[in-house]
Amino acid sequence: MPDILKIPPKLISMLEKLEEYAYFLLHGGRGGGKSQAIARFLLYLTEKKKLRICCGRETQNSIDESVYTILKDLISEHNLNFEVYSAKIVHRVTGSTFIFKGFREQGRVNIKGLEGVDILWIDESQSVTQPTLDIIIPTIRKEKSKVFFSMNRFKSNDPVFKEFDSREDCLSIKINYTDNPFCPQKLLHEAEESKLKGDDGNYNHIWLGNPLDDSDNCLFTQTNLTECRNFEFHYNEALYGCRIGAFDIARMGSDRSAFVVLEQKGPMQWEEIYTEVWQKKDLAHTTGRILDRIGKFKLDISVVDGDGMGAGPRDIANFFQNTPKDIVEFRASNASPDDINVNTGAKRVVRRHSNLKSWAWWQVKDLIENGWLRLNDDSLITDLESIMYDFKPNGERFIVSKAKMKALGLKSPDVGDALMMAVSEIRHINKISDMKASNLPKYANANDKDLMGLPRYAESS
Repeated sequence: MPDILKIPPKLISMLEKLEEYAYFLLHGGRGGGKSQAIARFLLYLTEKKKLRICCGRETQNSIDESVYTILKDLISEHNLNFEVYSAKIVHRVTGSTFIFKGFREQGRVNIKGLEGVDILWIDESQSVTQPTLDIIIPTIRKEKSKVFFSMNRFKSNDPVFKEFDSREDCLSIKINYTDNPFCPQKLLHEAEESKLKGDDGNYNHIWLGNPLDDSDNCLFTQTNLTECRNFEFHYNEALYGCRIGAFDIARMGSDRSAFVVLEQKGPMQWEEIYTEVWQKKDLAHTTGRILDRIGKFKLDISVVDGDGMGAGPRDIANFFQNTPKDIVEFRASNASPDDINVNTGAKRVVRRHSNLKSWAWWQVKDLIENGWLRLNDDSLITDLESIMYDFKPNGERFIVSKAKMKALGLKSPDVGDALMMAVSEIRHINKISDMKASNLPKYANANDKDLMGLPRYAESS
């Protein structure tokens, strides 16, 4: 074996059976060498013949979020004959090309440039949604083309795993750090530390590659999230129409800002009618966008994430001081509304929730379980799949932090948080009906490039 093909023995069959399968699914925990093995194999192949390879992910905000760095480092380490450009890699002799792509751009699946690829490698495949999969896979139709998936499963029914694990034309291999003789010593040490912590270390998911819903701390079941798309409300919508909009503001480099609108459809019934996301902008842009959306959607209550503005507490204070009175500042760490006994006004001895955020997420859960909240947006459903909770020793419930979610390989649930903030204000809708008729008849979805002609009710094909 050439040095570039120094991969775990368990994955050698991927090389030996290349011609036998159209799909290759490598899944398991951290340290298994999945991405390294595929990268090494593809570099080896592209030195032998001219191939066009696309390395893709569900979303890719920058080249740094792709497998570009893995390939670049291997090329340097083994002194391979490739030209490494800022957004592609080309072999100087065979002309083989690696390109890097985020499939979902501006809210739509972008297949431009995929029709002619010989090999598609989808890293972090656990993030790929069913709508993306339904469009991407039929596009890879070149004769003898191959698709490689590498993933650490989130859920038992992750679309990629559910579709390909049992297919006859797919070679599926589970590999963990215990199967990888090349696993770095540092990772071996981290795995043992996680193992010692038990459930608190998330060893079962992070290192053994088992799906998160093997545990009992996911807030929403898959049944919940499937059914909430199809709830039917039998009320005269013209009698309702109250709107609550919420803005989750980006606070970290990879986070997105998100805006979700709920519309009242009955005494207790609500529907998510509009969702949009945008990349982190400065405070002036964000403030202007918030005020614009409040006017365009005629919101009755507007909720803004008071923890997220990048310009600091003083700018936040100034923002709220100079905005319409119906804007509510959401502070996740504020006390839960049910900490106070409504009859006596006294603080409860035993707290049910650690903070307002935990309480609000349980309100979302209750609405969905009762059939009172209809959701439409795919990215929103995906965010809700990853929300986890836990208990403190005193019995308080709390939502697992974004930092811990990212350590598990989960993305920040920005759209989900916007929904949660909107739901937190439903308690302030005192009237059970409203003569203001809805002027957004059905679900709408827009993104940054679609916003000039708001309101926009459906995506163009």
